[in-house]
Amino acid sequence: MILEVKNDGTSYFVEIPTHLRNRAEIVVGSRVKGSVIGIYKKGGKEKVKLKKPFDWEVEGYWNELHIPKEEASALGIEAGDYLHLEFKSVINYGDEIVL
Repeated sequence: MILEVKNDGTSYFVEIPTHLRNRAEIVVGSRVKGSVIGIYKKGGKEKVKLKKPFDWEVEGYWNELHIPKEEASALGIEAGDYLHLEFKSVINYGDEIVL
């Protein structure tokens, strides 16, 4: 999926699409594992290709997958960028659901 990076003033996040939230029963506190395949920088069409694994948590609202500050900084992520993400699994209440 390609999702826009947003900023709520304290952290960066992407909004998880409804169909994925429903299918994987994602709630606040869920952890989502996958890979960052690439970054489309704000205002540009150039894609920075990566294959970096991630393990991020749904915080605040059930649709907000937050990117840890240190990872956002290391990747150079800013609000308005787009992330190409590959979702692999969701951990809910200690149980891992493979997608």
